[in-house]
Amino acid sequence: VIILLTDGVPNVYSSSQSTVSAYINANPSSNYYSNSSSNLSYNAPLMQAAQSKGTGLQLFPVGTGMGADYDFLDRMARLNGSASSGTSGTAPRGSGNPASYEATLTSIFQNIIKGGRVRLAH
Repeated sequence: VIILLTDGVPNVYSSSQSTVSAYINANPSSNYYSNSSSNLSYNAPLMQAAQSKGTGLQLFPVGTGMGADYDFLDRMARLNGSASSGTSGTAPRGSGNPASYEATLTSIFQNIIKGGRVRLAH
């Protein structure tokens, strides 16, 4: 299980434009941004989220803070299959209020664990 907590938009990526373009062309989805170099910082992590689907890894992107880009996080969750309704839902919503971060994140983590897709092993 990977839980990605973020307060904004993606700003680091390691995939090249040619790698991302080739993947998007071979695996088209409306969840990608237009396939141009200006969207590479968005599409590279979206590609990686899509590639992890079916590998046993479950990615749960969670936005926190007032600057969270929920459009991007929803796309990531849909491409990975962890969105609230599989490929048509949304990513978990954090809070823009620091006073409620702990309660909101606790609830999100409990929903992920109790959602039936994750098993805790000891």
